[in-house]
Amino acid sequence: MPTGYTSDFTEGKQTIKEFLMGCTTAFIGEDGIDGYIQAIAYHKRQYHEEHDTLQILLGMSEEDKIAFGNKQKEEAADYLVESLRERVLGNMRLREARKVLAALVDVDQFTEFVTDQIERSEENVEFFIKNIMKNKYTDPMHFYNIVVDSAKSNVEYYENKTKMYIDECQAKRKWLKSLTNQLNQILGD
Repeated sequence: MPTGYTSDFTEGKQTIKEFLMGCTTAFIGEDGIDGYIQAIAYHKRQYHEEHDTLQILLGMSEEDKIAFGNKQKEEAADYLVESLRERVLGNMRLREARKVLAALVDVDQFTEFVTDQIERSEENVEFFIKNIMKNKYTDPMHFYNIVVDSAKSNVEYYENKTKMYIDECQAKRKWLKSLTNQLNQILGD
């Protein structure tokens, strides 16, 4: 039974060359060369956005860096408080589960496993509380530096991804050109 790639060919609606060139889509990927071009364009855009962000951050005065760091600190504190709230509520639910576990019989291994999970969750809450209290979370430059480091990492990532997609695209184009030339020689088109 013909497939989506073979049906037109077996019904005489395609030449051998059209059929083989159609199969290159499956071989190269659904989006073909256009997919690579789109990926390159996306990663270039992201690279430029991150690069621009990094330049803005690095160009800030010390006063602006501190103000920016304070804003990031406030956002991080809000996130930590919300995360802590969610974890505390989760631990309350886990305590209820612990009560149910205590009533179960003949399920020692299961009880040990669930108890271990509950204790780990409680330890996470303690860890969160301790980190909120640490001095490093009060220095605005700490938060500024986190964003700068992230931007640097993102610039490098998008630069490398762009290069990778360009190299892959060039290799696929070279392969496609070679295939087309060979088919033209063999089929005389």
